[in-house]
Amino acid sequence: YGDDVILVDSIKENIFTKIINRIFHYAIGSDCAALQLKAVISAYRNKADIIFIHFMHIATVISFLRSINIIKKPVVALAHDAFSQRSTRLKVWKGVDKVLTLGETTLELARKKVDISQINCKYLDWGATISYYDKYYLNDKSNVKEKLIFSTGVANRDYTTLIEALRKVPDVK
Repeated sequence: YGDDVILVDSIKENIFTKIINRIFHYAIGSDCAALQLKAVISAYRNKADIIFIHFMHIATVISFLRSINIIKKPVVALAHDAFSQRSTRLKVWKGVDKVLTLGETTLELARKKVDISQINCKYLDWGATISYYDKYYLNDKSNVKEKLIFSTGVANRDYTTLIEALRKVPDVK
């Protein structure tokens, strides 16, 4: 769409990053604190319009800095669960500008646990849920007309290799 994306997905591990990660882990329950700080620095250095975090679990430092107005850029984060860990607690959700849950079920579960009416959140319809597939296969096992592979995963997947490998599997779309 003509947008530039600056990817910050790794950081060289050294004694400095280990100390930063350890301090933030004990202080605010953060994992990958050094990576989050690198992302913030990169966002400002490259004049990014928004900071997007693909996994709420690694949003704690950015959420904290945004909540105390050190970070001025809007922050959007994906929540894969509803407050099941210290790193995905309500305070982290409140520290970002928009929370997108992966599926309606996660958002409904969050609403049942706490009042999230003040949080800008929506569910991101990324595809059918496991319950959908369970129901589909229980009701329609004999009528499957196409052979399909359903694959889930996380960031940094090598899609080119995956697609090329699947092309070599006969009768699979």
